[in-house]
Amino acid sequence: MEERLTKRMVARLPEELIKESIVKAPSKISLHDRNGKLAIVLEQSNVIFNPRSTAIKITDMDEIRKPSSKDFIDFVRLTEL
Repeated sequence: MEERLTKRMVARLPEELIKESIVKAPSKISLHDRNGKLAIVLEQSNVIFNPRSTAIKITDMDEIRKPSSKDFIDFVRLTEL
């Protein structure tokens, strides 16, 4: 496995920063396509699962590699269950 994945690095954020960020976060976010048409609204009652996004690299057991077409096909099949 690549060395960078075996090192444990932890970022610690102040509790007050987290609370302040939650308060400032919008209650909904509108996403638009490249033509400006509304594509989806993310909000508390509208949860989205996006199986079309894929990883640039795949961790397969102890090997890190580029994904193949078969990996993508398997991923789509898994998400359709």
